[in-house]
Amino acid sequence: MTLLLESAPSESPAPTANELAPPIEPARHECSVKPISPRGLADRDIRDSVRMLFHYQNTPSRITTDRRQNQRHPYPYPIELTPMDGDVPLTEQTFAVLGKHLSEYGLDFYCDQPLPYRRVIAWFEPQKGRRIGLLLDLSWCRFNKFGWYENGGRFLQVVRTAA
Repeated sequence: MTLLLESAPSESPAPTANELAPPIEPARHECSVKPISPRGLADRDIRDSVRMLFHYQNTPSRITTDRRQNQRHPYPYPIELTPMDGDVPLTEQTFAVLGKHLSEYGLDFYCDQPLPYRRVIAWFEPQKGRRIGLLLDLSWCRFNKFGWYENGGRFLQVVRTAA
């Protein structure tokens, strides 16, 4: 269901996430999600991967201050999400969202519809031809006043792509 805000006749409706973000080809790669590794090892892999994203994306050093213990960085870039069915990625259902904030522990983003998935793989492309996949446990969603759904969750592990 699409909600449109009432506007003057000369104004066009607000753009959707897919209109704002550049088109992304659906992911055509094999990946494997292994059982969750011990928390310490998974945390280190996730932190290293996110730090690499900050480095390559030249993410601003401005940090959002709020009640959270972890530092969040603005991340206004397209992100691909691949839904998970247990341990199986549903690659044919990959879609794009627009990032909002990124931390070493999680991600929040905008989507034009509510998501029925609990776990997804968030795919980032810090450099052309290089992709980073992080398994994300979605824990919240809210509808904002601009007609978008804000979603967020915590990273569980790095997803390795098959070479």
